[in-house]
Amino acid sequence: MANERDVKLGLARNIHKGGTVYTHYVGKLYVPSVDEDGRNLDHAQRDRILNLVCETLSREFGGATTYDGNGYYRNGLGVLVLEPVTIVETITEEEPTDILRNIADYVKLTLRQECVLFSVQPIRSEFV
Repeated sequence: MANERDVKLGLARNIHKGGTVYTHYVGKLYVPSVDEDGRNLDHAQRDRILNLVCETLSREFGGATTYDGNGYYRNGLGVLVLEPVTIVETITEEEPTDILRNIADYVKLTLRQECVLFSVQPIRSEFV
């Protein structure tokens, strides 16, 4: 077992031979907080949709993580708009584009959005 000094000096690599490196995908879906007219969404409805997104991604891919952020964009009049969003992220072995697109379409219709952003990127991940 490595002691704290060994770990700090990087000598613990003799103990950790490295985990298995995988190629996965990270998928992110941005859940809005206002509707297409700029009005705040009903909190109960937004929470219900957010939970549904997380439950669906967990069922399909084994889990999801959420974190809050701020989105900035220019509207049709050129005005800079700030919108709080919740980003829902999943990491999966399967390419998640089709499922994320279906979820984004549902969020768009249900929460009255002009559009809903999702992204997919291949990543290398390692479980240690």
